[in-house]
Amino acid sequence: MRLFNVGHSAEPRFVAYIRGIGFEVREHSQQLWYSSQLNEYKAIDWDADLSGGVGSFEPVDNPFHIKRAESYGIKVNQYRISGAKGHYGGSLDGLCKAPSRYQLSEDIIFLNEFKTNGTGKGFSDVQDKGVAKAKPKHYSQMSQYGYQMKIKYGLYMIENKNDSSIIFKVVELDWNLGAQLEKKANDIIFSKEPPSRISDNPAFFNCKFCHQAGVCHRNEPVDKNCRSCREAEPIENGKWKCHRFSDLIPDDFIKVGCEYHLPISG
Repeated sequence: MRLFNVGHSAEPRFVAYIRGIGFEVREHSQQLWYSSQLNEYKAIDWDADLSGGVGSFEPVDNPFHIKRAESYGIKVNQYRISGAKGHYGGSLDGLCKAPSRYQLSEDIIFLNEFKTNGTGKGFSDVQDKGVAKAKPKHYSQMSQYGYQMKIKYGLYMIENKNDSSIIFKVVELDWNLGAQLEKKANDIIFSKEPPSRISDNPAFFNCKFCHQAGVCHRNEPVDKNCRSCREAEPIENGKWKCHRFSDLIPDDFIKVGCEYHLPISG
């Protein structure tokens, strides 16, 4: 947990760093406005028409106001992508624009691509080989968001935990890769059969570290819930329908399942 928190606590610092070198950063899809006169908050879309004025409200952008606004019931929305009828997607940490010296006027995405690493190949390979080869999982995630939002570039920063050196990369994203991974997610989400094994040998390196190796190689039972049942179908808005009972499955029941459970691996 302490190791995880090192990376998590680095994110506000990294945002401060890129703002400090001239990047315009939008951490949310809406801007928070506050009126000290009225002691009220408003969440307004960045591209909203403000020609009619906003009265005594002024934009604010710091954790204190964001947390205080939430206690008043006002929450600024995150940038999100969604697919597979709402069963696939996630949130970005934000968008940014580079200062003019970078000669890049387009939006740039960042989504938890602020990493920390110890001295060694995990850190140096980002500089030597590039993000796509050194951190393929991170690059794949960025490319999925870039594909859905039609944004060509992503911002990647990694800090050396031993000496605090930083590698800063603006990388071109692969929309074809993003589309392939989205299709893969759709195929898995809507499949009535388990996906093919990456190896038939349980001693294969990746299999040895997979938490589903028992299900895949040793015929252990799957977790009993509606998502692993043949009778359940993912439908619109992230909901599930049960074909046995021809009804919508309540959200609080999905993780529980029932006595008629038919595992997809059966």
